[in-house]
Amino acid sequence: MAVQVVAELWRELLGRRDCEALLREIFAAFEKPSLPADVDGYQPARRLLVRLRIIFDLQRVQLQNCSAPPWNEKLDAYLISPELHFDFIQRIVQIGFDVAFKPGFVSEYTLHRRLVSQTLVSAIRAYLLRQGVLTNAQIEDLRRQLRELVEKWDYQVSQCSLTDGERFVLQTILPETLRSINSAQHGGPLRNLACGLFKLPELSTGLYPFTITYARNHNDKPENALRAISAELDRSYWLQAYWTLYDVTWAVRAAVVKGLVDGAEPSLESQATMTRVLSAIFDEIQGGSTRRLAATSTLLDPVSSAYGTSKTSLYHLMLDQTTEVSPRQVDAELRAFKEFLQPRHAPPASAPKIDDDLAATRLRVLKSIQDWCPPAQAKPFPDDIDQKRKSVESLGPLFVPVYAVNCNKMHPLSKFVLESTLRSTDRTRFQMHGLSPEPFEIIGDVNCPKCDSPSPMSMARCIQPFTEIADVLQLLPATPLPAMPLPAMPLPIPPQDAEPRKTTPVFPSPFIEHSNPAPEAVVRSNTLPRQTPRVLIPGVQGTTPPLSPEVVSVPAVVPPRPIGVTGSQRRSVAFTAIPEESQAPEVVPRPGRYHSNGSSNSSQPRSPRSDASDGSHSRSLSQATDTDDSSSKKGRFSGFFPTKGLWGGGAQREQKQALPDSLAYCFSSTGKTLLLWLKKDCGHIFKIDTPFTHGTRLSLLNGRETHVAGGNVKYVAAGEKHIAVLADYSREGQKLYLFDSNSIRHEAPSATLLSKSGVLCTGLALSPDGTLIALGWGPTIQIYRFADGALTLLTALPIHESHSGTVVRYQVLNFSSDSRRLLVATQEIHDTHKHAVYLRIWGCEDSEIRRRTAPNAFSVTVGYGDDTGVTNVFYDANSAKALLTANISKPYYAFHSLNGQRAVLEGLSAKNVDVAAQGPSGSFYALKNGRANKIYRLDGRSGECVLAVDLSSEMKGSKEGVCLGMPEDDLLLVVWRRGAKLMLKKVGLTGPKPKIDTVDLRVVYDACLATTSLSGEVERD
Repeated sequence: MAVQVVAELWRELLGRRDCEALLREIFAAFEKPSLPADVDGYQPARRLLVRLRIIFDLQRVQLQNCSAPPWNEKLDAYLISPELHFDFIQRIVQIGFDVAFKPGFVSEYTLHRRLVSQTLVSAIRAYLLRQGVLTNAQIEDLRRQLRELVEKWDYQVSQCSLTDGERFVLQTILPETLRSINSAQHGGPLRNLACGLFKLPELSTGLYPFTITYARNHNDKPENALRAISAELDRSYWLQAYWTLYDVTWAVRAAVVKGLVDGAEPSLESQATMTRVLSAIFDEIQGGSTRRLAATSTLLDPVSSAYGTSKTSLYHLMLDQTTEVSPRQVDAELRAFKEFLQPRHAPPASAPKIDDDLAATRLRVLKSIQDWCPPAQAKPFPDDIDQKRKSVESLGPLFVPVYAVNCNKMHPLSKFVLESTLRSTDRTRFQMHGLSPEPFEIIGDVNCPKCDSPSPMSMARCIQPFTEIADVLQLLPATPLPAMPLPAMPLPIPPQDAEPRKTTPVFPSPFIEHSNPAPEAVVRSNTLPRQTPRVLIPGVQGTTPPLSPEVVSVPAVVPPRPIGVTGSQRRSVAFTAIPEESQAPEVVPRPGRYHSNGSSNSSQPRSPRSDASDGSHSRSLSQATDTDDSSSKKGRFSGFFPTKGLWGGGAQREQKQALPDSLAYCFSSTGKTLLLWLKKDCGHIFKIDTPFTHGTRLSLLNGRETHVAGGNVKYVAAGEKHIAVLADYSREGQKLYLFDSNSIRHEAPSATLLSKSGVLCTGLALSPDGTLIALGWGPTIQIYRFADGALTLLTALPIHESHSGTVVRYQVLNFSSDSRRLLVATQEIHDTHKHAVYLRIWGCEDSEIRRRTAPNAFSVTVGYGDDTGVTNVFYDANSAKALLTANISKPYYAFHSLNGQRAVLEGLSAKNVDVAAQGPSGSFYALKNGRANKIYRLDGRSGECVLAVDLSSEMKGSKEGVCLGMPEDDLLLVVWRRGAKLMLKKVGLTGPKPKIDTVDLRVVYDACLATTSLSGEVERD
């Protein structure tokens, strides 16, 4: 790209004040090109990358701020948010993936690839100057994308492999820079280099002639300092040295472009300074290590690539880059760019501004809510939107969760007020308690914030659940709304009652027994399924939008009159009409049973089900609902209120039943989802996502009419958004299901399963992206692919090329965290105490599954105590090695590098590892010792194993199942059973001591069971 073109683009972009909108327009133009592309097909991407790099350079001019403020106001528009900045960095990587190589256009493809690398460097350097911090997940995700980009460029396009400079940028500079962003040791120097060692030209003020000053010693020549810094490329601080040299060369280029923009060529003295600076860098990094040679093309490209080691003035060579671009191409590029900036790409001037309409709508909603609430409950809305958010809690129980507390005056408190009042020991339990009708016990000594009662609160109960209007209010913008009159739009008149009502609330108190409840509190039915509660939002399109049918947050009852709402205002909460035939509570089968009595009984109304065409087999759960007629005798709840007792506690509280013996559970590979199911006669699997407060039902029911049955679950695996299940049915045999991100069930062709041939399945694995399923059948591994809404058999992989066929004792399968590797560890019986373990790794990048490594087997010794065999296998893409764990006492090889090296696991007195999980970075693991019930965190890079939590005292030698999740490298999740409780322990490892928090998931599990009985259990295909 010619310097004149870059200067012209800079001049045009400098006049734009809406950088964020401009970036989105540029990306939209690339995704759907409005301009004709070149014959090579690379020009749209080239335009995009050049403009992006210029925009990031303009941000650097402002962010670098080499001289004192004030900054140039013209450049304020280029300071986009760090979140959006990081999003555009990921999009640049995606551009590298999207543009494919075309035979015959090697030079054009190479130029495109070079522009991607240079734009990435500019974008990340500008992000460093923001002083922003990325999460570990963001860093690891971006580093993974860079690795995949290198593999695509280097291996898939063999005609033009990566240059040393490109490899240096993508494999060394950018990954190491991302690693150091959050590091106090390296991150600070990287962000402040430009303002520390050198004083670079202040381009925003047009400071000329070009000067560069070494800050440590003003008498020393900059060339000498640059040579000293270049020598650091071979030492420990090479990363800071590289970015220092990069900043200097960037300043030289920017000064050249800025001179062309201003139409004034720098003086001869400035040109000489630039030449000396570039020559000093150029000469020093030409010789020496490979790192210096690689830095040449990244710092001085395309100068070095075009002119080699010529001693001609580098400044004039930079101006002479137009030799690669003809004047006709320069004119065409500028003309196309100016057409792109025409007003036709912007909204018409006559069209109303979207922001104003949105602000007016939100303001109208807020005012309408205020008008519909009683004056005592609603405070005037201030102009500041933050204050409006704080006022949400005073809008009344119609729009936020409201809890009653047992203070002297029985004050109702909103969820926000109550949560802020509780102590930290209660706050987490309260968040887990959610909207359950069960009373919440307050342990901490806190008083009611609404009164001066000296007695502390001890109980709270949800009396008005969460409704959709709170979701609407959460969408308010972060900036203050403009002061404007309300639009002249009549508000809908609420429906009037046929008979006049009293103006005082008839809200029955939740703290006393009501033998004759008010008509508004009469419970119609606790077991009516598929009822969609709705809330009227006055002034918003004049409609009554229903809540999503997949999320039922309000029990299906006729609600009591909300607090503070009188007369016809009570009708502002509307519920769907209940059919007459549904007035009587339906007869519900016992939990865990899915068979009818063999005949259809019309007197027992069957729960309606979703339309079969939607294919959905899921339903979200958020609150338990009783279905047993004897619940009133046990002090349980009907709707919002207890039928007996003040809090339903003490001797009247129902004793929780023990958890089923066949209950099983596991975490997804990401550690963010917990799955619960019954091993035998399982009708549903329950998915509980973070923060583990409600579940989603996934149906495993199979059959038709009177032959509906659950299955015996063999294996369950979950990825980021998908779930795979292998279940065995008494009539139809084994079936493989996959639930997609919308919880729709897909079935693999049964004829393809090897179980039809009498072979036993030995393991199941699901790739994190949900596209591949691996089924282990001993010597054979079946691979199923999920694409275009169908689950089909892709291939079958042999464990051995030629094998006599011994008995497989254990087999574990797993995919790498990036879904690019499949690992299988197979343990075969050779004699009584000696077994052989085979580790196999396949690559899954393309449609073809290719074997990566097949090392020789190694022996393990079994037969001591509770020894079994291999339990887990993981892959770390950072170090290219696998971790294999086994429940075996004797030492065994745990680490397996792709180069053939092996190592045992250190740090555990007993080598038994029966449960394990992997962190998102791939280098950290959670291990459970099978004998001592202790959880360790293993650093796969150093092999260090540190105790995280000891469950020995809590489990008391119990052999109950334990599952582990690791959603973050420094956060462990442990789930196990303790009597009638289902315990979840969160172990944070960020500080010097583990931070442990324990909650009981039994409430969520009971909610899953209760809601299972609500909907039709007959699921027809």
